[in-house]
Amino acid sequence: MKDSAMLRSPFLFPEPLPADQPLLYRESGEKAYILLNRPGRCNAFSLPLLEEFRRRLISLEGRNDLRAVLIAGAGNHFSSGLDLAEAVRKETVSVDLADPFPLTVLLIEKGFDFFSGRRKGGTVCGVPCGFRMPWLVAEIFLRLAALPQVVIAAGRGSACGGGGGLLASCDIVLAEPSIRFGFPECRRGIAPTLLHPFLERRVPSRGLYPALLTGSAVGASEALRLGLVDRLVSDGEAAERAEQTADEVLAGDRERVRETKRIFRAPDRAFFEEAADGLARHWESWNEPSAAEGVAAFLEKRIPRR
Repeated sequence: MKDSAMLRSPFLFPEPLPADQPLLYRESGEKAYILLNRPGRCNAFSLPLLEEFRRRLISLEGRNDLRAVLIAGAGNHFSSGLDLAEAVRKETVSVDLADPFPLTVLLIEKGFDFFSGRRKGGTVCGVPCGFRMPWLVAEIFLRLAALPQVVIAAGRGSACGGGGGLLASCDIVLAEPSIRFGFPECRRGIAPTLLHPFLERRVPSRGLYPALLTGSAVGASEALRLGLVDRLVSDGEAAERAEQTADEVLAGDRERVRETKRIFRAPDRAFFEEAADGLARHWESWNEPSAAEGVAAFLEKRIPRR
């Protein structure tokens, strides 16, 4: 592996990377760059990271001057998924139910009882942190599919749970031989429904079925065979090859590229409903004893008591 590639941040973000910013963003020409920046936590999804990710994607929706979005993780891993230590916190966070995004609208239409502390005469209410975080995960994946830009990911190391789901939600995935997907929901006692709609868009259910049942890792060659990865590249070259792939996208006609993404990727109402139902079942299972024990065992680094 190239030593310089290990030390240099993906997409040449200024170094040293700021430790107080969990997600970094920059633009250059017709490209936007997003870097998950929690290397000490394997880029696990914290609430601030997810909220900033969502904010950046919203800002990209009307940007006709940008044609490609490149995503990577700082350090040796792409992302280990949801930060469970943060998700188990008891406090609530505020959300605005007037958000017109279809996922929010569906959650309200279906009458899911996730909301508390609604402000009289207003739309802001409190949501448990453990629900807001997976809600943001689902929304981010849906927004990636709906973006007009082509989303290209550079993967290496661990891509577990939501981290694997994030890669699967990108349009093109370049990965190094170190990539390892893992979907440990069953081991944690959590229903594997949050990621299911997004994984199935890339891999038929049967392909990932053994890994979902066992929680075992899916290595690089198997991920390529299944379609979780589009191309395997040499060690230390995923970010560089993502840049090259973005240049290839930019060589195409702007409108035809956008039309192609709309045809193949734009989420319809049925897909939004599947995502909303999957989120609801995830939350139900999160509040069951099996999840409480599975998550506690993970955080305490012990074997769950089944």
